[in-house]
Amino acid sequence: MSSAVVTSVLMVITGSINTISTKLADITASKNIEGDTKDFNHPFFQAACMFFGELCCLIVFKLSQLRRSRPPPAERGRLQYVEITSEEHEELTPSHNWSPVIFLLPACCDLTATSLMYIGLGWTYASIFQMLRGSVMIFTGIFSIIFLGRKLGKHQWIGMVVVMAGLALVGVSSVLEPSGGEGAPNPLGGIIVIIIAQLVQATQMVVEEKFLTKYEGIEPLQAVGWEGFWGFLVLSTLLVPMYWIPGTATGGRLENALDAFVQIGNSYVVMAAILGNIVSIGFFNFFGVTVTRTISATTRMVLDSVRTLVIWIFSLMIGWEKFQYMQAIGFPFLVLGMFIYNGSIKIPGLAYPEPEKEETDVKAESWTAESGGGYEENRGRNITLEDVLKSQVGFQLFSKYCKENNSGENIGFWAAIQDYRSITDEERRLRKAQNVMNNYISSHAIHQVNLPAKLRRRIEEQMEVNDADATLYDEAQACIYGLMKRDVFPRFKASPSFDELLDILEQMEGYEHKQIGNQSGITTSVTLRVG
Repeated sequence: MSSAVVTSVLMVITGSINTISTKLADITASKNIEGDTKDFNHPFFQAACMFFGELCCLIVFKLSQLRRSRPPPAERGRLQYVEITSEEHEELTPSHNWSPVIFLLPACCDLTATSLMYIGLGWTYASIFQMLRGSVMIFTGIFSIIFLGRKLGKHQWIGMVVVMAGLALVGVSSVLEPSGGEGAPNPLGGIIVIIIAQLVQATQMVVEEKFLTKYEGIEPLQAVGWEGFWGFLVLSTLLVPMYWIPGTATGGRLENALDAFVQIGNSYVVMAAILGNIVSIGFFNFFGVTVTRTISATTRMVLDSVRTLVIWIFSLMIGWEKFQYMQAIGFPFLVLGMFIYNGSIKIPGLAYPEPEKEETDVKAESWTAESGGGYEENRGRNITLEDVLKSQVGFQLFSKYCKENNSGENIGFWAAIQDYRSITDEERRLRKAQNVMNNYISSHAIHQVNLPAKLRRRIEEQMEVNDADATLYDEAQACIYGLMKRDVFPRFKASPSFDELLDILEQMEGYEHKQIGNQSGITTSVTLRVG
């Protein structure tokens, strides 16, 4: 079984365990601090536990960095490490221009949304909870228009409408046809709270895109870890005043963390559920990032839909819920709407990015209207990935887009090999080869790219004998180029970043014919004709 399949399965399993374990804790009765046996009703405490699980991602990231900074024992006796000058170190080391404090605001949004979702989960069914989380797509799309100035395509609007129809069916099913299962004392209230939580979570996503994507060198697992750190710190601090605020928790308090610990100590089931929540959220984020990086974001979306189905089937099997036909109709609508929104399912008659033609010169018709469509739908349709990478402004915008969409390691590796190929001094080329190996190829690489196992091993064998010729990484670069061409580039062409590139090029008079491409260490002549 391939590693991609194993990772995908583990993502579904850990994601399902996270929701199921949280619901299990909600419906499990345990003796509380007053000596009464009551359900474990501590949504804010559970949210703090979830953030602790995310904080563990940061610990894993730091350990991985520490491990990556040292060569494996088997390589220490073979590789000829030489001193690197400060100038070369600055060139070879990725720059970081950000502070962990930038994660505080999105973490506050996340802790608000998570706390609300746990309240909603305690009031309604686990499958309803998971399905309603799909509404975040609608709010994110609307907020991206208002606050980010983004333009949504026709297929995205259609996808949002289909998702809304699915949400309506799922919501109505739980209100008009209560399943009679245990653990759903207020289905309608749960639905309202969960949808409000998705609105807050959409705000978090827009905040992250607005403020975080301009910073370089942020790894997805690192971002999850820092948000977990701030979320855990802030929420743990808030648990103290919550103890004195009137509410519905034990002792008439808004949240009673002391009571939560007592109930955990009095019930192995609650203890296992809380530990399952902490461990599963950390692994779920890790496997999710791995799937996005090594396969695609679309695959991650599909697996998240499978996770919802697993939770629903599990709830039916153990009697938490009863089958509802409206929910069975609504769920396919949710999945269909998400696929339409992301362009995985194409609607005939609508314009979508087309596979690029293998041309290095972009003709005038690339920028003007063609037969069968308007100017806005057709301009730039013939621009290839090669054209974009040869253009300095194209490279910059595409690189920024890759970093914002979990593909930063691919464009970083591609550019690093462009630099590597231009080096003629053998000692400096060996240092660069070792740096590329440590950053992108080895099993300890924090920016590891997805390469076939045989190709990765062949590169490792050459490096073991210090055979760093100019063609060492050519096949690997071609492999990553093909991955970007198939996955991220079509999405780039459908994004506002590509529109920005076209606008910049169209502002140039006639055409640009300059020596560009210094970002990769190679000077290349390229003609981009305009108008």
